[in-house]
Amino acid sequence: MNKHSNFHIKKDNVFEVKELFKDISKLVKVKYRNKTSELDILDLGCASGELAYFLKNDLQSSGKVWGLDISRELIKNAKQRFGGSNVKFFAADAYNFKTDVKFDVVTMTSVLSYFDDPFPAIKNLLNLLKDDGIAVISGIFNPWNIDVKLNFRVQGDTGWENFHQFSLSRIQKFITDAGYVCRISEQIMPFDIPMKENLLRSWTVNLDGNRYMMNGLQLAYNIRILQITKK
Repeated sequence: MNKHSNFHIKKDNVFEVKELFKDISKLVKVKYRNKTSELDILDLGCASGELAYFLKNDLQSSGKVWGLDISRELIKNAKQRFGGSNVKFFAADAYNFKTDVKFDVVTMTSVLSYFDDPFPAIKNLLNLLKDDGIAVISGIFNPWNIDVKLNFRVQGDTGWENFHQFSLSRIQKFITDAGYVCRISEQIMPFDIPMKENLLRSWTVNLDGNRYMMNGLQLAYNIRILQITKK
């Protein structure tokens, strides 16, 4: 787990639902015309389990709902928070997680920026998706055809950490070349978010009358949501 991601660790299953979670659920409901009661759902990079838990309840699914994260600490926390809700959590790598189960919905939120190479993770995500399913990837992408690698170090740290912005068009091309349709939308936060003590977490700023997200890496951005279905 990224050493600055401790904010994911929480004591109970009470949390404020992110606008992104609501947006993802809406996409799924549209895709399945509100017939969501038996969907099998997988969240790759689930952190402490909030999205998987939210989707199970918001979609009222009695199907398999799994959350996967590389951090054993986060998975332990997810099980403590949501272990009695019929959501299963696994400590595994999104690069090489294998199972015979295919899913109607596969999500990956704010994960790709931590990979040096995003494509093995995307390929594995597509392999886990049913032919008639929907995958949703969200995060910070560069709207220009440039991949960006950022190194950062919080004051007091001895080592550097990496954060990437991959070219949106490059990611989209990889997905379409694999035989999928990739629709892209931009999330505009509908309300202001104050600055937090952990400056790696995002807040909102107003630039030329438009609301953008900002973080301590001095990045102003809006989340992109990639909706992926089979051609």
